[in-house]
Amino acid sequence: MGTFEERTCRNCDAAANYPRGVDGTCPNCGCTVWAEKSEDAAEAERKVPRFEPEGTEYVNIRASSMGAVREFETGATRDSNEGKIDYRAILSPQALEMFGRYMVKHTIASDGSKREQDNWKRGMPLECYIESFFRHTQELHRAIEAGNREEITEALGGCFFNLQGMMDWLADGPMLRTGSESAHYSGWAQLSKWRRKFLPKET
Repeated sequence: MGTFEERTCRNCDAAANYPRGVDGTCPNCGCTVWAEKSEDAAEAERKVPRFEPEGTEYVNIRASSMGAVREFETGATRDSNEGKIDYRAILSPQALEMFGRYMVKHTIASDGSKREQDNWKRGMPLECYIESFFRHTQELHRAIEAGNREEITEALGGCFFNLQGMMDWLADGPMLRTGSESAHYSGWAQLSKWRRKFLPKET
C-alpha cells in the first residue's frame, strides 16, 4: 500500500497527491481535501467548505445582447464568468506567500538601506530584469544540484520577481503607473536595445 494517494478537490476539481489517511489542503484553492471518512467521524464535520453562502446558487442563465447573465435565487443578477480569469483557481496561495516572504526579506538593500516593497514599481529597464533572471536561474540550477532547499527557495524568489518584472514591463506597467514619456523607458526602444545587445544581427 502506497504512502500517497491522488484525491480531487470537490471545490475546484484540482487533483493532487496526499498522504494516505490524512486530511490535506488543496494547493489550488486552499480548501480542505478530506481523507477517506473514518468510522468515528460525523458526516456533517466532513463537508468541504464552500465560498458561496447558502441560497446564492444561481438558478437561471439568460442571454442578453452583451452576453449571458446569471440570475440568483436572491433576485441578484451578475454577468457570466465564462472566459474570465479565476485568480483563485490559477494562483497558488503557498507560492504567493513564499514570494511575499522573499520580497520582505529583500526590503533591505545590499548597502543596508531600506526600501519599500513596491520600490520596483518606480520602473527599471527591461535589461535589468533579464540579466538578473539569468543569474537567478544559474543559482537555482546550482542549488538543485546541491539539494539545498533554502537556496532553492531563495533562487525561485529571484526568478519569480524578475519574471513578474518582465511581464509587467511588456504590459507597459511602468509607463502606465508613472506616465513617463522618457525615450529611455519607451517599451519599443528598450526592446530594440535588448535585441541589439543579445541577439545576432539579422542578415
